[in-house]
Amino acid sequence: MSDNTNGMNTAIVSRIRASLSEVKYAAIAALDSTESQIGRRPTDLAKVLRIDMKLAWKLGHLVRATTPGQILHAVPGAAVVRKLVLGITQAGADPEKLARLQDSFDQRATLITELARDRASFETLVTSMGEADSLQLSVDMRRRYYTALSSMIGVQCASQYRLVVLGPGPDAARYSLVAVHGWSDLRQLTLHGGISIHWPIELSTCRCCGISCVEDLDEATTGSLPLLGEFSRMESIELVETPSASGASSYFRRVDGNLGTGSSADVVLGQIVRDLAPVESGDGVQFQDCVELRVPCKDLVLDLVVSPELTPALTVPRMRMHSLWSTFGQREPEDREQLPIEFKTTKLQPSEASKDPPKGWTRSQHQALGSLVESRTGWRLEAFDHFRTSLVFPFTPSRLQSVLDLTPKAR
Repeated sequence: MSDNTNGMNTAIVSRIRASLSEVKYAAIAALDSTESQIGRRPTDLAKVLRIDMKLAWKLGHLVRATTPGQILHAVPGAAVVRKLVLGITQAGADPEKLARLQDSFDQRATLITELARDRASFETLVTSMGEADSLQLSVDMRRRYYTALSSMIGVQCASQYRLVVLGPGPDAARYSLVAVHGWSDLRQLTLHGGISIHWPIELSTCRCCGISCVEDLDEATTGSLPLLGEFSRMESIELVETPSASGASSYFRRVDGNLGTGSSADVVLGQIVRDLAPVESGDGVQFQDCVELRVPCKDLVLDLVVSPELTPALTVPRMRMHSLWSTFGQREPEDREQLPIEFKTTKLQPSEASKDPPKGWTRSQHQALGSLVESRTGWRLEAFDHFRTSLVFPFTPSRLQSVLDLTPKAR
């Protein structure tokens, strides 16, 4: 039976919580039983127990932890536990308290083997429990995945930045859109393959008679790629266009003899859609933006900048991320597996947005991008609402969807 809010078996949740809680309190009891009072700061623990600072840091966080997720994040690995127990023993801890501490570590190891077989899988179980602090564990797992995937496909970038600006359209019932997507410090790590990036604007979002309403944001752009040359750095790479399995525009980038930092490039693309119709659903009138993430990156920042006349008061965008692994070829986001990732969205003041550029961008570059958008649209972005969503180590390949409620317009 599962009456836990996240669908996990209640008995399993109780066992996990009890086991991790016992590790914490056994550690506190063992430290309190030493011949001299030991401070809880990592420097004090390292000095008295004669352990390294990394282990002392973990122990300090363990005794201060308040939730199962925090405890698990601070519990040292099995190979280090022996050093910890030896240090507390040499500090004169009570033998019974030491036996309790060793037993708590053994019970935790047994539980990991029984429920998940390895620590990484056990962390996934704890994350699934829905603890408020599970975000940190989720980040740790995504960091390991980022490192592994970068090695496998031989491509990574430091950060990705997406700017979506939504403003008035040609009539009261339509809207205009500016979309910019940038890859900072895009690099190739291995000799095989190349760099494939997915340009996310799909022309099916247009509601005019053809595709004439879609324009390159940079009027000086030549070729089929809507490149923003002012913000791109591409001396070390060349462009080769290839077909896309998904049917959207896709471009393949090859590195000419350089790897790692020698292949580093910044690629920024931008377009304007002059005639855009809202999405009408059972939840009302909405704007939906979707972007496919195919290059592993450390940081993802999404700025959604919206004219206040288009949205109801106190509206905040909602974010969803869907995996592209198991349902390759399905076009609709709701058909894909939604990932249990927490997003942090903040409403920024215009002055904050201009002074706090996303990672990979300088303040002058970010301000110049805003000026370019204003010059091509006639909008004053300082009068718009600015929403920023940040995520570290986003899952790839995935599709990130932003949903924003709009004020219904007269037809």
